[in-house]
This record gives sequence, structure tokens and C-alpha cells, in this order.
Amino acid sequence: MPMNRRLPAAGIADAQELFCLVVGCNNWDDKVVFASDAERRACWEVRRQEILARTEPGDRPAAWWEYDAPAPRDSAVPEALQLFRLGQLVGDELARVTLIWRKYEKIALGMLKKRGKRDYHQFRRWAGIPDEVIPPAVSSAS
Repeated sequence: MPMNRRLPAAGIADAQELFCLVVGCNNWDDKVVFASDAERRACWEVRRQEILARTEPGDRPAAWWEYDAPAPRDSAVPEALQLFRLGQLVGDELARVTLIWRKYEKIALGMLKKRGKRDYHQFRRWAGIPDEVIPPAVSSAS
């Protein structure tokens, strides 16, 4: 039996819609929240700016990756690093993410002193610090 869904006023997404657009939906959730992918996409089109305005620097909601991204999300790469490499971090957002990377580099330098090069580089990879923004303090060659 088809559900009669009342759509919230533009700019006000209900909690289930927001969850599905921001975090993503599994197949079961898609059937409950949106009748089709086309309906989900239409909701994203209406609410894109509202959701992106609340997104942390270096992050993108699931719907952005599904509908707007120039390449699929690579879960093996930290999100901010992938966005940087795709040319999606610019201006104030890039400056804010760079500050975060600099904080992580300080932690990595502490690891270098206490645990050595291997852990230093492993932490930098985990943190997604791009060498072209913050060059490594030491080479990764043994």
C-alpha cells in the first residue's frame, strides 16, 4: 500500500530525511524514508545548501558524494585528503582544514621523537596530512 507522505516545508528536513542525506541509507531505510532514489535526489536538491552549511570543514554528507562529487568516495583515504586531491577544499575551508592538519603534524612529531619514523609516517597517513601542504619532517625511506 503506498504511503501518503507530507513533505516538510522547504528548508526543514525531518530527522529521517536528514539522516539519510547526511549519513546515508541502507536499502531498508531508503524504502522507509524515500520512495525512490529520484525522490531522495530531489530532497537533496532542495536541502543541499542547508545541509552543506552545517557540515564541518573537510567533510561532505553522503548525498554530496552520491550526487555531486567528481569521483566516488574512497573509504581507504581520509575524507579531507580526498576532497583536497579532488580540488574541493578552497578558501576558508582549506585554511581551516590546514589548521587541523598542522595540529595533527605536531602530534606526529611527538610520535617521531618517542616512537620513530615508522609511527610518524603511519600517523600522518591516518590523519590524511598531504605532503604537498605540510611536507614531512623526515623522509619515509628507511
